[in-house]
Amino acid sequence: MPFLDLPIELRFEVYGYIAIPHSAPLSAYRGLYQSCQQIKAEMDSECVKVFKAHLLEIAAGLPGIHMEFPTTFGTMQRLHLIVREIEYFNGRTRYIDKTPPEFCTPQFRSLLSLHLLSITISSKSERKHDPDEDLYPVHEGFEPVEDLSPDWILLDFLRRMNRSESKIEIHSQQIMGKRAVLHACGVVKELV
Repeated sequence: MPFLDLPIELRFEVYGYIAIPHSAPLSAYRGLYQSCQQIKAEMDSECVKVFKAHLLEIAAGLPGIHMEFPTTFGTMQRLHLIVREIEYFNGRTRYIDKTPPEFCTPQFRSLLSLHLLSITISSKSERKHDPDEDLYPVHEGFEPVEDLSPDWILLDFLRRMNRSESKIEIHSQQIMGKRAVLHACGVVKELV
């Protein structure tokens, strides 16, 4: 029986299974996606809806992280997370201490377990950084680093996640020039 001969409810069940990539990457379904315009349109609609609902459920347990949601099946392979500095600190002392941030949770780890092509994490500062203000940590054995401002949040966050094998990209003009410091802190092996 051809796939399009199935009732739409059954096709939507199949799309719901495909939409959350727990067992296989979304690229495994590229052939189905590109097979005809009707299936492409159905997958763009149904898979995105199911995937977005799944991400919203995860996001409920991730204070301080905002997600950019995909709009088509093709864009579901790349996830963009935005860490807001003001919410990371959340009224605590502005030093990054040894307490894991509130969003280092099983929910975030479940995002990393999805078979996605990439997860991009960027930071957003809601305030101007005063270079005389001592906000950022001095890692043991290292001098303070200037001009990293909110990016220390990402570095500390990734170091705590201890997920160097995951496909996390860091996009920051300030971080790009600090490769040696990043390697020394053991945060990331390579920068994009």
